[in-house]
Amino acid sequence: ADSLRFTLISMASPVRDVKLSKDRVIGNRNFITKIWSANNFLKLNNCKLDKKINIRSIKLPINQWIYNEFVNTQNLVSKNIEIFRFDEAAKNVYQFVWHSYCDWYLEFLKPIFNSKNNTEITEARLFSSFMMSNILKLLHPFIPFFTEALWSKNNYKNIFKRDLITAEWPEFKKNKKFNQSYNDIKKIIEFI
Repeated sequence: ADSLRFTLISMASPVRDVKLSKDRVIGNRNFITKIWSANNFLKLNNCKLDKKINIRSIKLPINQWIYNEFVNTQNLVSKNIEIFRFDEAAKNVYQFVWHSYCDWYLEFLKPIFNSKNNTEITEARLFSSFMMSNILKLLHPFIPFFTEALWSKNNYKNIFKRDLITAEWPEFKKNKKFNQSYNDIKKIIEFI
């Protein structure tokens, strides 16, 4: 149901007939599977959420990068929902989740999880879970059944004392202190 829903939302641009394609629905099913796999990767690495995360205490450049990248996406998604451009909002969240979070961020975390630096491992575990909880909030208007199920599976309901449907929309501000890390990571990604 959510694959079809996301497909229809992502194709619903103004003044355009929607030509539903089985391949698009399958592609969006793969997107949902990618999120499921990312969540399993976090579980495999003992990533757990602590509600009282202090953004200013984040030291790892990769966490600083993904945070500012998330804030950019959050602002675009919010703006596009407000002006009823659900197709653009879906595109923004899709790009962030698939490419920034799954393709780059989680890959950059692997050497940290395989290291012996407990401080970095602890921060990576905490922050990657924090990001996943906020990704689920951003995705909820588009794929509500899946996100609510993952919210429950991750015990976020117990942490936030509410179901995802009643959770607060993420409204974070960019941290200017993270700009150097943000730019450095972007250069590394472009180089690769």
